[in-house]
Amino acid sequence: MKIERCEIKRFGKLKNFKAEFAPGLNLVKGANEAGKSTLVEALGAGLFDDPQNVSREVREKTSWGSDKKFELVLELADGDERWQLSKDFEKGEVKLEKTGSRESWDRLSEVDEVLSKHLGLAKKELYLSTSFIRQGELALISENPRIWREKLEEAITGSNEQVLAQAVAAKLAARLARFGEEGELGASRQFKKEVEYQLSLVTEEVKTLLANRTDLAEIEKTYVDVFRQSEDLKKRIEASRQPPPTEGELALLEEKVTNLTARLKNLDETEKTVKELREEAARGGDVSREDIARLDEVESRMRLLEVEQGDLEPGGPDASRYPSPLPILTGLGLTFACIAAAFFYSKAWWLGAVAGLIWSAMSVFSFLKKVQDAARKQLETGGSSGKKERVVGELEKLQRNVNELLARYRVTTASALRERAEASRERAQKITEATLRYENLLGGHSRPELEADLTATKERLARLQEKPAKKHDSEDLEVLEERLLAIEEERRNLETARNAIARRIEQSEDGVELKVALEERLEEENKKIAALERKLIVCLKSYELWEEARKRVLTGAADVLDEEVSKQLTEITGGGYPKARFDKENLNFEVYSEEKQEYVNPHKILSAGVRDQLYLAARLALLKFIFPDQKPVLILDDPFGNFDPSRRQKAGELLVKLATEYQILLLTSQDYFDHLSASKIEL
Repeated sequence: MKIERCEIKRFGKLKNFKAEFAPGLNLVKGANEAGKSTLVEALGAGLFDDPQNVSREVREKTSWGSDKKFELVLELADGDERWQLSKDFEKGEVKLEKTGSRESWDRLSEVDEVLSKHLGLAKKELYLSTSFIRQGELALISENPRIWREKLEEAITGSNEQVLAQAVAAKLAARLARFGEEGELGASRQFKKEVEYQLSLVTEEVKTLLANRTDLAEIEKTYVDVFRQSEDLKKRIEASRQPPPTEGELALLEEKVTNLTARLKNLDETEKTVKELREEAARGGDVSREDIARLDEVESRMRLLEVEQGDLEPGGPDASRYPSPLPILTGLGLTFACIAAAFFYSKAWWLGAVAGLIWSAMSVFSFLKKVQDAARKQLETGGSSGKKERVVGELEKLQRNVNELLARYRVTTASALRERAEASRERAQKITEATLRYENLLGGHSRPELEADLTATKERLARLQEKPAKKHDSEDLEVLEERLLAIEEERRNLETARNAIARRIEQSEDGVELKVALEERLEEENKKIAALERKLIVCLKSYELWEEARKRVLTGAADVLDEEVSKQLTEITGGGYPKARFDKENLNFEVYSEEKQEYVNPHKILSAGVRDQLYLAARLALLKFIFPDQKPVLILDDPFGNFDPSRRQKAGELLVKLATEYQILLLTSQDYFDHLSASKIEL
């Protein structure tokens, strides 16, 4: 895989940076703080980061003073295939397009999958542990064994088996987390405790509820008895106090009953009339004023057009007629007659001949003028044929409008439509008058109020018309009133007690159902906890067996890597350290000490330069082991800071050798490697 071109906008110091990279070794040079590390971070963000990330780190990478986040475009190549990868962190958009085809992807998961499959890019952590080396991070490989151990399993077992192994691992881990004390089992046990506590509370509430219901039944029975006694005493006291009615009072009540009855009857008749008028309007269809105004306007326009059409007809006032030559002929005949008479009878006839000539001349002049006017009118009449067609067309259009209007109301003539409109107006006026009459009959009251007043008046009249009640013979009125006060007090006390118990029952009336539901829930939780405990035991045993199998697979992978790392380390150190290996327990690197005759931790016996050589060898070994067919680009941000001239020379020789297989981007501020490549990019 190669990066052929990059375009970076608003990323740190690189506000608008563009660069093209050649195959093989590319030197990106610049002084300190020129933006080399910024370029490395931008390439990493372009290859791996999520453009929808809104973290503080993304905001800090944006160029100072910019109101928009950065954009990255990378043009990638693998053999004959080309891709363009675009990430806009301002809009949160990603797009991968395959050049020369219509294939494109705009979801990050799909983009990562395509890059991993075709270009050799996988997880960011794995790439940082192998071929993506930032400044001072050569040893980062030892800090991320979890990331590349999955790739080791894939390489040693085959991709399908590794996918299955990872799926099994993820499923077992998920099941342990799900069924364990921190998952469903712990949640179920905690929930069981809560259910048991709620059940104990509800059980006590149910006991109290049953006792309250018994008390309420007794109070209700007593309250009904006291209420009846109270009502009976009220009637007896009212009968004892009631004075006999007068004739005038009875007459007024009877008159009021008569008036109210008549008003309600008139209200019924008026309401019926309004209802009938509205039903008639609904059946007949009221004609709107707008439609009548439109009809008048259309007919007025049609009359004007008909007059205009008559003027354009042949024979009309504007018709063209050629004049008759008879006056000319008459003048000429008179002239010749007078001349003949002057020759044969008397010379006085010459005056007649002169008059005839004058008459003829005037007739010729008038004839020519009339001929000219007739010709002009004939031309105008010929030009008005188009005007006549327009008038006829407009008349037809107006007639169609009239027909549509008549069809809407289902009438055949305009007079019928006007008659219906007049009927609609009269009906609306009747409805208005009936409505006003209805409101006047109500007199500011509502109908239910009038009906209630009539009922109360009738009851009052009926009571007065009955024989007035006499005072009780055996009991005094004061005794009855005292008994009523006592019973009313008892009634109020019973009502207060009843309401209090009813509120308590209402607050706990769902207690019985809740108790049954909680008991069922508790039984279900006990069954669920037992099932989860069994599943947890099975998952723990399965996970132990899987971990043992995985260790054996990784041990095999480590044995294969030992040989490759030793080979790379021997080459880069010139045979100074010929042996290195992976620790079989934690998969960290160890180097063989000739002095101690054993493998030791490189941090304990090696200098910084040698350690960097070891980790560079380990990275290259992992790179070849994990990506045997794909060739990811090597991005190196001045990783040889701890190398002396001799080690730098060997590192340069190694880079030249690697450049035959890989594209390398070496970012540096020194001139040590200028002679190794013709492709240089200055920052």
